[in-house]
Amino acid sequence: MVDDPLHEPKRLLTLFSLGNEDSPSWLPNELGSILSHELDTSLRTALREAPDDPVSELKGEWSSDAATVRTLLSHPNPPLPLLERLKRITKKASSVNDGPLPKEVATLLYVASILVAQQRAGEPISNLDEPALRERVQWAARRKWLAPILGELFQAYLNVKK
Repeated sequence: MVDDPLHEPKRLLTLFSLGNEDSPSWLPNELGSILSHELDTSLRTALREAPDDPVSELKGEWSSDAATVRTLLSHPNPPLPLLERLKRITKKASSVNDGPLPKEVATLLYVASILVAQQRAGEPISNLDEPALRERVQWAARRKWLAPILGELFQAYLNVKK
């Protein structure tokens, strides 16, 4: 398999705006790289809703630049306000074209924030019913570009909810 995106004919058409506008503009290996980058982004940057947003929910260990999205999603007892903010931002990003994140990455992080809040913070932060959440988790778990920490999160949910 060639990793060069220019060897993909559909990708070339999209780059030249000759392809279907509704077709995905990111290749799986690109989505994996974007997800990895986003997971390693500091919370201070990732949780901004505007360029001058101070992200006032960042306190204590969470105010450090070492606190990342990965840290938040893998923490055994993450702060609920940060998960709620991540959910709000990624939900919005998952519904817009040409947003700050590809829709697929935003949707994956949206689902992850809901699960982490439910499983580790002990609070639901979504109005999704169980079948709708399960459907989204199943979709997320099938992404070949999924980061291992998120794959484990999704599989644990699916194994319990059988």
